[in-house]
Amino acid sequence: MISDDDEDLMAAAAAKSERKAGPLTQDALYKAPTNEEMQELKDATELFHSNLFKLQIAELLSEVRIDYTKMKPLEKTLHHLRSIFDSIPDRKEATKIVKAMKKSKITIPFPNPQPPSDIQYTFGFKKPTLVNLIGSYPLKTVTKGRHHFNIDVSIEMPEELFQEKDHMNYRYFYKRAYYIAVIASALKDTKSGLNLDISFEFLNNDMRRPILVLKPVHDRSEFDFSKAKCVIRIIPTIKQGLFPVQRLAPGRNNVRPNFLGLDSISEEDSKLATPQYNASILLDSAPTTHLNFLYQQAKSCDNFRDACLLGKVWLNQRGFCDGTTSFNGFLWSMIMGYLLKPGPSGTRRLAPGFSSYQLFKGTIDFLANHDFAKVPIYIGQPAGDEFTLEAFQSHYPFVFLDGSGHVNLAGLVSADELNTLQHEAKHTFRQLNDISQDHFDDLFLKRVDELHFRYDYVIRVSDLPISSVYSDVAKLDNPCAYKFIASQLPLILNKGLNDRVRLVAKQFDTCKSWPLDSSVPVMSESTPLFVGIIANQENANRLVDKGPGAEDTEAAEEFRKLWGDKAELRRFKDGSIVESVVWSCSSVEEKGMIIVEAITHLLGHHFNIPSDNIQCLKGALEQNIQLYKLPASLLDEGLSKVGFQPVMGAFNEFYKQLREIELPLSLSGIYPAAPELRYSSVFTPLPLNMAIHSRLPDAAKYVTPIDVVLQLETSGRWPDDLVAIQKIKSAFYLKISEGLESEYPDMYTTVVDEGDDSSIQSCSYLDVTVPAGFTFRCRIQNDREITLLENGIAGKALSPPERISYQNALAEYRRLFINRPWHTAQIQSICQRFPTLSHTIRITKRWFSAHMLAPHFSEELIELICAYVYLYPGAWSEPGSGFVGFNRVLKLVTSHDWKNEPLIVDLDNSIKNSEKEEILQKFNELRKNDEHCKHSSMVVATSKDLDGSCWSKESPQGVILVRAKMLAKATLSCMMDAVNQGSVSSLKKIFATPLQDYDFLIKLDAEKCTRYFQRFKPDVKLIKSKGEKYRNLVLEQNTSDAANTRIGFDPVQLYLAEIKELYSDMIVFFHDTFGGHMIAGVWKPSQLKAKPWKVNAGFSSIPKIEENKNKKTPLILPNIPDILSEVERLGAGLVTEIVIQNEH
Repeated sequence: MISDDDEDLMAAAAAKSERKAGPLTQDALYKAPTNEEMQELKDATELFHSNLFKLQIAELLSEVRIDYTKMKPLEKTLHHLRSIFDSIPDRKEATKIVKAMKKSKITIPFPNPQPPSDIQYTFGFKKPTLVNLIGSYPLKTVTKGRHHFNIDVSIEMPEELFQEKDHMNYRYFYKRAYYIAVIASALKDTKSGLNLDISFEFLNNDMRRPILVLKPVHDRSEFDFSKAKCVIRIIPTIKQGLFPVQRLAPGRNNVRPNFLGLDSISEEDSKLATPQYNASILLDSAPTTHLNFLYQQAKSCDNFRDACLLGKVWLNQRGFCDGTTSFNGFLWSMIMGYLLKPGPSGTRRLAPGFSSYQLFKGTIDFLANHDFAKVPIYIGQPAGDEFTLEAFQSHYPFVFLDGSGHVNLAGLVSADELNTLQHEAKHTFRQLNDISQDHFDDLFLKRVDELHFRYDYVIRVSDLPISSVYSDVAKLDNPCAYKFIASQLPLILNKGLNDRVRLVAKQFDTCKSWPLDSSVPVMSESTPLFVGIIANQENANRLVDKGPGAEDTEAAEEFRKLWGDKAELRRFKDGSIVESVVWSCSSVEEKGMIIVEAITHLLGHHFNIPSDNIQCLKGALEQNIQLYKLPASLLDEGLSKVGFQPVMGAFNEFYKQLREIELPLSLSGIYPAAPELRYSSVFTPLPLNMAIHSRLPDAAKYVTPIDVVLQLETSGRWPDDLVAIQKIKSAFYLKISEGLESEYPDMYTTVVDEGDDSSIQSCSYLDVTVPAGFTFRCRIQNDREITLLENGIAGKALSPPERISYQNALAEYRRLFINRPWHTAQIQSICQRFPTLSHTIRITKRWFSAHMLAPHFSEELIELICAYVYLYPGAWSEPGSGFVGFNRVLKLVTSHDWKNEPLIVDLDNSIKNSEKEEILQKFNELRKNDEHCKHSSMVVATSKDLDGSCWSKESPQGVILVRAKMLAKATLSCMMDAVNQGSVSSLKKIFATPLQDYDFLIKLDAEKCTRYFQRFKPDVKLIKSKGEKYRNLVLEQNTSDAANTRIGFDPVQLYLAEIKELYSDMIVFFHDTFGGHMIAGVWKPSQLKAKPWKVNAGFSSIPKIEENKNKKTPLILPNIPDILSEVERLGAGLVTEIVIQNEH
């Protein structure tokens, strides 16, 4: 059967044929598809999983492919460059070359170490033997990206310029630098006819190989190729075989210690290999050969070029083609060419007939699953002698030999780069095989390389102690001390952290291009080095690292060498005696910092880096979900450090106790329905301390009720009257209260009824304070209620006001008794699956509240958005810390198209395709009725809430979402700056909300705000417990404390609810739930306009006199001063003043 998508594809093919052959006849339009068309349909289904993905690939290729027919200025420039190269006169200078070049205002880009002053060999210049285009441009695999693309021009230096031993002691690189300086001098000369911005740059970040970079200057001349958005790179090369290849084998030494002035090196160490040095020379000798190899692959495989484009886009988005890494598009192309080449048995891993997508997926599969450490890859057989696979493997982490068997194409790729590549490839391969979602954007359109989105931990290391670590032996093959330490650091961390982490990667600012008259830049030890960690959640917080047994002396010595004084020999309960490292932690938050503590120790032990030079923002961010310096009487330090265990234990005990009491109808279910029971409350729940609660000031008296839903067994004796059902519920509450207090005298219960005699909603509940100090607020669920409410709404007997009342009651019932318990169970399960989700939710809630957005974003809505980031991590792996989770949540808030797309969060993995279609249909109907997103600006759907109305039906409004996105963008910018600067103090800004945008501020008396103690930095004087004049009365008073305690009493929220009920049509209110002692307000612009006067206008008004002269109906305006006076009067005793910031 052909799907609708297949019919669309066939129609597109027919239209294409019509353009070629003219109008189609009726018979031609409906004739059977050809074999080619059927194959396309089959490929779209089996290979791409959907026609949409295939079309997206085709569209992407058309967008990133450059138009080679519009490169005339570039082609002219390239031809002119060739004529300039041919016209440069020969030079032969034995001495004073530096002074000679300075006359042309050019500093020769000699690599470090600089050449000695008593040079005994000659420098010279002759025009290039060959000038060739190499790289992507002649192969037609250039890809548009965030930056310009490169046009590479190789200039082969004549072999007569070199002597037999020039491969030693940097002589080749010095002559190469001089050659490129002469070229620069010729191009800079005004006689050249070119007006270009010319600078030096390192080729692939190899500090031994400078090149020239030519950029256009927008002068609109015939050589202005600025529209091409590219730069030209001039790359000096040499003839293959110029130096005896055996002398450049990976195990050979070509930098003598005496040349570097290293007299302390022993005779044995002086023969240490210089594989990086040797690889740099060999790589300069083979670019044309490599281009020919790629050309042959492109010739034999029609889709090779398109697959290269896809690979480069993928690499670009992951930071592999920005010049900071050695793995680039060239290596991707060579690996794909290797996979297309028949192996020793004649089989191919990739077939020439594959589509570009198949080639891309096959290459990703190979990168993800091939063990490069054990199985090196090679296009041509190793040349033998000193070029064996074992010789390459012993000197390079990544071995990929070209067709000659001599050149390791990946000789400059570090181990952590390879690990990062494989990590990204594994994640991508999983996405390519996931047919449940469309991952196209994640694969090709999203930028993945930003530190604060990519890594769970970002460690910033400043002021590397280069002198104490950069040994004389290291100097032989590592001319840059900074880069040497940076390469060694991930190796040590990988070894020490072991299975705690999935990836350790480094990142630092590399040397960019520099002017022709400037010296070669040197990496400064003050350049910050960033270490990114992706944690393995199963082992990240492990308290003990076990090493080898005492009997394995060699391995034990290695373990002690790795950990230093942190290692110790211990006997464990299983009887084993092993070397180990034990981490002491007293709280859940401290467990999350074990990785940081281990990194700090390893860097200090191996690199002498002081702990003050190591910054990690993870811990600083999580400090914001801890109560700030509360007095010991209020905060039990022991309980606060064990997280949610006490409240979970108290609930489980309460569950058992409820089951044991006798009731007319037994309890069939007891369900948690509160953030405290799903690991998502901003603060870990604090038990009520009866001994001191009465002596606490009002600013510290808030007690959080923990919602629980009780379900009774079914019975046919429940009445068919909603009011009567509420009365029977109250009777059950009294019965449960009596049963608990009689069975458990140390429990305190209170039955509360907040409704009236005619209330049809569930307005009563039972508060139970258990001995552990937590208060559970119990509500009884009765399925008879929802039936009566639905029947009443469906019938015709209700008046319009009664119908509204029934609808509100039904929505409240579903929220309290269906959606919230289910939501709690799902979030609790996901938090157990992803331990750091709890931190992400808590930090995110704190952020929303700190910016006074809490009245507009329900806790459940925030939890769903956070859960989405973990369930659908997209281009990244799932978050492994609250730090990266919080960043990605803000990224989602700012980047998701809330106006045109719902956010579908499948918490229990049960949403079917038909239900997804239903969600989209309901969303489209909603947007059709509310085009400007005044209500339901965020639609978050779940399997229990397909229309997304439960948690976001009325709020946030569109204007609130706009503010949230603005604040999220500013926060992310601040977060990026904090990461780059390693500044903990910068993080404080992200929880400080700007107040200047509000029209007025209602300031409250902090002493009357019962949640004041939850603010970031409360005044400790306001939350200290009151003393007692007669201590012998304290014990007597404590017995009545629980009965007199007002559970969940928050006067600020009550006041806010009252003024919202009265003035929400005119004013948008903002408030920080967690300790805020201020309410902000913004007048709705539509309500400030003049309106015709009428009786019962609904607000205090004044006439607009100047416009009433010629009008029959007078106009009125809101009486703002009077309204604010009424707002202040309603808060008498709580409101201290109202500050007007913007006059209207």
